[in-house]
Amino acid sequence: MKNKDVWQKAVNVTYELWPTNCENEMSYEDFISSLSCNKRYVIVLENLNYQIQNGGFAQWAREYYYDIEDIRAALAEIKKPAAREVEKILVSLQDEYEYYDAASDALMSALDEFKDLNLYKTVIVDAIDNSFCVVCAGLDERYHRFVENFENEVVAWVAERFDENGNEKE
Repeated sequence: MKNKDVWQKAVNVTYELWPTNCENEMSYEDFISSLSCNKRYVIVLENLNYQIQNGGFAQWAREYYYDIEDIRAALAEIKKPAAREVEKILVSLQDEYEYYDAASDALMSALDEFKDLNLYKTVIVDAIDNSFCVVCAGLDERYHRFVENFENEVVAWVAERFDENGNEKE
């Protein structure tokens, strides 16, 4: 892959900006929102790619779904074929996620009245989650068909905005 190191270096340099000592500790969300667009996009795209490669869209949705708007903005900037394919997958994922999230919330709300049914709540939520995972597995397959092209597009985009040491260009 064409100089993937520049992407990783940009990620590493950006993460070094995250205050992690107890006195100045910052949540991931606050950290991401404190970054310039380029730095934020480097991080959210790396998280997306890493999570999907390791656990699929279901894992990413559980951990980083709130990054979806930043990812979609980054993909719009990249403007390449594989990035457009990722955007299409995210649109599908967003529709499914919102459907399953609403279904889960509605069922939990309805079952809250029945304290004796706590065991059933777990079973029902697990069934909803498993259904979501099945949908995500299909999205994972789509992603893996062009992941190398997508990574190359991201690397080219990063190389335009960051130097070889991972620092954002002026």
